[in-house]
Amino acid sequence: MTSRGGSEFDGRHVEFQQLAWYPSDGQYWILVSGPPLGWSGRAYAGKATLYSVGIDDVHAIWTSGTQPNLRVQKNELGWEASYADQDRFYNNLPKPYVFDVYKFDYDSRNFQRVIHYSY
Repeated sequence: MTSRGGSEFDGRHVEFQQLAWYPSDGQYWILVSGPPLGWSGRAYAGKATLYSVGIDDVHAIWTSGTQPNLRVQKNELGWEASYADQDRFYNNLPKPYVFDVYKFDYDSRNFQRVIHYSY
């Protein structure tokens, strides 16, 4: 069942990063992100999703939605995301970029955003 997926990342250059592994459950938390394979304009429409992948179940735990120039990567706390605030970026307003950090707690299987910085 886990070998079948949806079409949410079709047509994208996809990157996979393992965030966590729970061997007792046979479950992985996988961070998937990527830009479209081709784009034009000032920004690309980035997208990211954190999936729980088990033996007989795959479901989304967190999703970024589509954000201009979104880049997501693991870090020591959990993961970070940088992107352009759509309204500020396209209206040429100051501080159009955003940097978010999410803290992940392995034991409680929980996360929270701990930094939201505009620059």
